[in-house]
Amino acid sequence: MLNLGIIDNENNLDATLEGLLKPENYHVSIVDKKEQIQQLDGLVIVMKTKQDFPNIIDWLLACQTIPNVFVWIFSEVLLESEETIMMSLGANDVVTSTANLPHLSIVIKNTFFRLKNLIVEKQEISSMKLLNKENQTVYINGEELLLTRKEFNVLQILYDHKNTTVRYEEFLENLWADQSKENIFLVSNVIFHLRNKVNKRKDIEIKTVRSKGYMLKIENDKQKRNSPFFV
Repeated sequence: MLNLGIIDNENNLDATLEGLLKPENYHVSIVDKKEQIQQLDGLVIVMKTKQDFPNIIDWLLACQTIPNVFVWIFSEVLLESEETIMMSLGANDVVTSTANLPHLSIVIKNTFFRLKNLIVEKQEISSMKLLNKENQTVYINGEELLLTRKEFNVLQILYDHKNTTVRYEEFLENLWADQSKENIFLVSNVIFHLRNKVNKRKDIEIKTVRSKGYMLKIENDKQKRNSPFFV
């Protein structure tokens, strides 16, 4: 669920604004600390008098450090140069008077609708990928985690032989050619660290095949056979 914060110094949110915003499929909360901005997707700042202007500038400057947050200003007083200044400091829209509140509500709804779709699309794309060869990273639940060179190479070998056993000897021949073929602890050590990074992804599992080696198990692999696991 997306999070919308509202800054209202008097903690007395305009009833019309509250009615327009709360029915939507996102969480609405009053914001009074700048640390809360990091948890938000959007922020409405209420301006009741022109004396609030310096405080609003302060909030807009704080929001510049978190560029992913959309910021809208709702002013209960008519504005002159203040509107231009607030827009130049990062406000996405400035709405004045209660009569224009439906406009603000529609803007927020449209923005959050697109934002939600982008998040879903990103999650779906990430769920189809496993490794990024160029960055030597692995995709875990929408996040891209950095791997060491050995971790990446071991995971790539496992993927190339997915759902089949890769013997210890094959890892050693490809990645530790200068080491004794008895040093299987070199492989098991890398596998240990790999599991700590990939165990949160539910569609893959690195399984131990006793006395033989390891297997990368991919769920529903028949459905994913043509999916771009590598990019």
